[in-house]
Amino acid sequence: MSQPTPAITRYYAVTKRVEPIVSQEEETKDNTVTAMKVSNAFNAGKGGKISHRNAGGGAKPSSGGGKKGGGKKGGGGSKPKQPNRAKGETRTPDRYRNNTVRANKLANSMEKLQKQQERLGGKGTLDNLEKQLKILEQQNDNIKQRTVLQRNEQAELANNLKKYGATFKDGTLSNYFKVHAKIMDEYNKKLAKWNSASSDWQEKNKEFLNNAKEVMDNALKDLERYDKL
Repeated sequence: MSQPTPAITRYYAVTKRVEPIVSQEEETKDNTVTAMKVSNAFNAGKGGKISHRNAGGGAKPSSGGGKKGGGKKGGGGSKPKQPNRAKGETRTPDRYRNNTVRANKLANSMEKLQKQQERLGGKGTLDNLEKQLKILEQQNDNIKQRTVLQRNEQAELANNLKKYGATFKDGTLSNYFKVHAKIMDEYNKKLAKWNSASSDWQEKNKEFLNNAKEVMDNALKDLERYDKL
C-alpha cells in the first residue's frame, strides 16, 4: 500500500480540528432557531404565556427571584388609623353617705323604743325613756356632723361660682341671676367658636364642644346646689 502524501496528511489533521467547530456551529444554529420560535410565539400571543414545550423543552425561565418590592414604597402609603382610646371617669362619692346611714339607724331605734313605751309602765317606762334620751343625744351629734359637711360643701361651691362673679352676703348668694347669665354666656362663646371653626379644626378638637357643655352643666348644678344648702 502506498503511503499518503504530505498534503493528504495535512487534510486529515485539519479535518479533525474543524469537525468540533462545525458541530458547535450547528448546535448554535439549532439554539438560534429555537430562540426565534420562542420569540415568534411570544409576539403571536401578545405577551401571553409561552409554552416551554414549544421552546425546546428547556427549563422554565426565572421570574426574577419572586415578587419585587416586598411591599409598598415608603412615603406613598397612608398613615395607619389610630385606635380609639376610652377615657377614664371620675365620680365623687356621696360625702353624706355615712352620716345618712347613721341617721337612719338611730331613727329606726327610736321608733322601736317609742312603740315599746306604749306597752310599758312603771320602771319599764323609765328605762325605755333613758334609752330614748341616749339616742336623742346621738342624733344631735349626728346633726352637728352633718352641718360641718354642709358648710364644707357650701365653701367648695362658693369657690367654684366665684369664677362667674358670684358674691355672697351672710352665706347667701346675692346675685343668682347674674351668675346664671355668666355661665350661659361662657358656653355660648365656646359654641360660637366651634361654629366658626374650619372642619379641620373641628376634627382635631372633637371633644371641644362636649367639654364646654360639661363645664356649663357642672356650673349650673353648683349654682342650684348652693341655694339648697
